[in-house]
Amino acid sequence: CSKPDQVVNVANTNFKGQSDLILLLIDEQRVKSEIKYEDGGSGELYPHIYGPLNIDAVIHTMDFPCDIDGTFSTTKL
Repeated sequence: CSKPDQVVNVANTNFKGQSDLILLLIDEQRVKSEIKYEDGGSGELYPHIYGPLNIDAVIHTMDFPCDIDGTFSTTKL
């Protein structure tokens, strides 16, 4: 998981070149499993869901295609 301002960086770090990503907008208040904010190795905290994600916590989905060079940008959000 990522906060909105982290999505592009996470996608470029972990999914560069993948053209079939779908973003899930999750309402944190609806998530039944535990959510912990943890350091991803850079000092920045990222949300992690410990357990299954209940479908009713997903309030919106959207395609998130990469650019022609395989990178992701905010223009696709």
